[in-house]
Amino acid sequence: MTTRGRREIKFRGLTIDTKRWVYGLLNNNPKGKYIISNEHNFYFVDPETIGEFTGLKDKNRKEIFESDIVNFNNKEEYKLSKGVYPLRYVSEIGVIVFKNGSFIIDKKLYGSNLLFNFVNPVFNGDIPQI
Repeated sequence: MTTRGRREIKFRGLTIDTKRWVYGLLNNNPKGKYIISNEHNFYFVDPETIGEFTGLKDKNRKEIFESDIVNFNNKEEYKLSKGVYPLRYVSEIGVIVFKNGSFIIDKKLYGSNLLFNFVNPVFNGDIPQI
């Protein structure tokens, strides 16, 4: 796969014929989008299933791709009656999306957390877990 800076550039998608995930470089031709695997095989993929690798892995070392649904612990301050602001962890669920040059966890109703800005990982909480 290709690297830009420190992040490996690769994609995944579901093949049109066998409906299995393939990983590699994304290409386009008049017949549709296809992925070239490490073994130099060509697979036409459903465009709706294509996702880019974020450069990050979950707690089980599984690669995190665009469109993955993630469960993560977010740090949150809250005020007690005596004016103390302790931290607590809140379990949240979101979808990885690429927006404005960054991978983010889109929490839909609750706003968004910056997950990855080009090659510099930035977390607002713990490492995401799938």
